[in-house]
Amino acid sequence: MEKQIDVVAMQTRLRQQQKVLVERLKVEREKAKPGSMANPDRADLAHEYASRARRISMVEQLEDQIEEINKAIQRIEVGTYGPCTNCGNSILPERLEALPHAELCIDCQRAK
Repeated sequence: MEKQIDVVAMQTRLRQQQKVLVERLKVEREKAKPGSMANPDRADLAHEYASRARRISMVEQLEDQIEEINKAIQRIEVGTYGPCTNCGNSILPERLEALPHAELCIDCQRAK
């Protein structure tokens, strides 16, 4: 017998993750804003540039994660959570437990 996913609990879990990521995104966006240094030298400017580039990358990653979570919540709401969005086969419950926003089964993910 295949293990069933508790979609209500999964939706709650996804919403909690979403809330945490949105808060982190706000912080990272603020940190990614250009700083204002008085009389910066080249080393300061280089460090500031590299730090800002890392922050921008983090912001993009967080935005992607939030989008994936939003899609998973939407699939729950319309009743399409669980099947692979590519082939239609069921995503293993263990995979959804580990990665609740997964939209592809393992086989489709590997082929991607």
